[in-house]
Amino acid sequence: MEELEKLRQKLYSIQKEQSAQKLSERNCIEIIVKMLELKMIDIIHTLNGKEYITPKQLELEIKDEILRSGGRVNITDLQPLLNIDISHITDCVNKIIKKDKSIQIYHGEIMTTYYLDSVVEEIQEQLQEVGKLHINDLSLRFDLEVDLLTSAINPRLGRLIHAVFDASETLYTQAHIDRHKHKVMGLFSSVTQPIIIAHLVRQYQSGDYQLNERMAFGQLQELIAAKRINGIIQGKGSSAEYIPSIFSQSRSKWIESFFNQNSYIAYESLTKLQIHDPKAYLKQTFKNGVALSTCFIDQLVVDKVDDSITEIIDNIGWLDVSPLVPPPLSNKDMEMVIKECPNMKCTPEKAIVLNEYFVVSTTFIDRCFTLLQQSIQDKLEKQQKAMENLAVSKDSVKDINEISSPPTKATSNKKGGKSKQGAPGDLDDSDEDIKPTKKGGNKKKGGNKKKNDDSDDDDQPNKKGGKNQQQQQKKVDHLQEIIQLLSKWYESMEEELIQSLSQYLRPKVNQAWENMVKEAREKLENETMKSRKQQQQQLSTQLNTLYANYQLFKNGMQEMDDEKSLPNLTKHLLKTVCTNIANLLVEINANYHMVEFSSIETPAQRSAVLQSLPSQVSKSLDKLFASLSKSSIEEFQDTLDTVCTHSQIKLKQLDKKSERALLDNHEKELKEQLAHEQDFGNQFQIIVNLFYIKLKNHYVYAPPRSIGSLVSVICQDEETDQVLKDQLNTLHQEVVKAIVNKSNSTLEPETTTILENIKTLLLKQ
Repeated sequence: MEELEKLRQKLYSIQKEQSAQKLSERNCIEIIVKMLELKMIDIIHTLNGKEYITPKQLELEIKDEILRSGGRVNITDLQPLLNIDISHITDCVNKIIKKDKSIQIYHGEIMTTYYLDSVVEEIQEQLQEVGKLHINDLSLRFDLEVDLLTSAINPRLGRLIHAVFDASETLYTQAHIDRHKHKVMGLFSSVTQPIIIAHLVRQYQSGDYQLNERMAFGQLQELIAAKRINGIIQGKGSSAEYIPSIFSQSRSKWIESFFNQNSYIAYESLTKLQIHDPKAYLKQTFKNGVALSTCFIDQLVVDKVDDSITEIIDNIGWLDVSPLVPPPLSNKDMEMVIKECPNMKCTPEKAIVLNEYFVVSTTFIDRCFTLLQQSIQDKLEKQQKAMENLAVSKDSVKDINEISSPPTKATSNKKGGKSKQGAPGDLDDSDEDIKPTKKGGNKKKGGNKKKNDDSDDDDQPNKKGGKNQQQQQKKVDHLQEIIQLLSKWYESMEEELIQSLSQYLRPKVNQAWENMVKEAREKLENETMKSRKQQQQQLSTQLNTLYANYQLFKNGMQEMDDEKSLPNLTKHLLKTVCTNIANLLVEINANYHMVEFSSIETPAQRSAVLQSLPSQVSKSLDKLFASLSKSSIEEFQDTLDTVCTHSQIKLKQLDKKSERALLDNHEKELKEQLAHEQDFGNQFQIIVNLFYIKLKNHYVYAPPRSIGSLVSVICQDEETDQVLKDQLNTLHQEVVKAIVNKSNSTLEPETTTILENIKTLLLKQ
């Protein structure tokens, strides 16, 4: 202690001494700046620059301000209080948050856990007074976001606040929930009829009850589960319905009693009893029942029908199901009953269903078909003999089609009434297929719901064709004859069944007739078809040859460097080879569709042929001929592809190997022509073409007036000998001179020598 006292006295004496030197304010600032540069100290300037503060001190002052404000303060409010730049304050606050998890920043405000605790405690006090509070009201009161307030309340439920927080973001006290539950129990205990829950609750949302729809629904489910209320809930959401047990019991007794007495019940009856899904309800109530389209029936009805089906299968007969089922069943219901029978499921090949409520043994149907086939056999044989005696020609083919519709004769009806025109097998354009209907009794008027749906498509003539075309497409229909024969053989058979059975046998009988006609037609058309096929093959070969030349000439033309001559070359190709292709396509289509013509060289002749072709083919061919008058080879190619697609013609594309072979053939033909050609102009054109083929490996199909462009290309090529260039230019000048003078004068000896030398050179190669 004595030493400590000595040190104090010494310090005091030193402090009393007068200092010889003092630091000025400027020196102090420089020293502080230097220390900052050397990072020896860390300080923060105030906004006025007169004071310094350390980060530690700033942190302490921020904490003091948070505490002074009760745990909630805006960061921007700290700047005027601390006189420090906002960036330093923000950085310091972030450091504080990292160290202290009880502090957080929310939308620029610093909030502490003890502040949120105080908010929740205040909410608890108010909630105990009013019983319920909505989160939106609390948000406005405390000036807090709903999300923040919700996140503050949830973890404090049961600790600082004793309440229930439901999905509608409302706080309830348990006492309030219990009072609400008793209201719900009292309200629904008084209900005796099915009622929509949402509708009932909305009636009591105001006044003394003040029911909450969401809470009421959940509490009602709890009360039903606890058996405090006797009833059930059907449906979901806003359409959920409460059905009291007293109503369900009386309704179930009536349904069960009616079903047991009648073996059926209609869905419509259950709908009137406020059962929204009657089919599902009946399936759940009556496990052994069968659900139909309009009714629900007992399995005993199906068993009864199945026993009758077994009987008609064994006895080879037919069955009308309508007397065996309850009267309200529709035709569709009866068909569904038949399909439910084990006989129809296990052995469907032994019987079939006709007109929805008739079951016919397939053995019986086969017997009927055999008898019908025998009855028309004589008529078929007579028609076949008539067709065999006809000459083989296109006219005979037409006669065959006409014979397939035999002449009419007078026949009487089943009951001996007035006779009507139309023999068995005759088909009138005005006839409609007969769809049987059940008359009288307890059947619905649904048997004739499809008036013409069963008519064969082949029986309707093509309205777009002419009279001859309609006759060719017309087919024989034996429907009336089948009906008359079945009525004669089975007088006890119902009229509806006769009509349905006739419709069922109709395709088989008609097919038998058509097979005989087809056999005779094929025999008569054999020679004609053979000749036509040969002609079609020849035309196809010509088309492929022309198309190959077209591709060769097009490739050669497209390789030309001289763009000035391309329009003339294109027009020449369109007027010659392309025109021949178009004419040949018309001839091919005319031959394929058996259109007679003498010539198609003039537009009028061609138009007459095109009018007889199918519209799609005719229109595409018109476009093809229109493209010939234009100067676009691409447009012609596109139109040609369209025509070939509509005509089902596949053009063979020219590959490199085929192109080389075709080019060699043309080169060979040109040499043969050169050897026998006498005209000077033609000889020169052949020579130029041969030199161009040799030089470019392409054949340019050029008119005489465009031959000069080929000469220019040959002379401009570096591989061409200069002597040859001079000779070709000389010959070209002589040809032009001859054309200008319009004379065939004898050539100069020098020119003749050049020509012969070039010919000899080319023919030796």
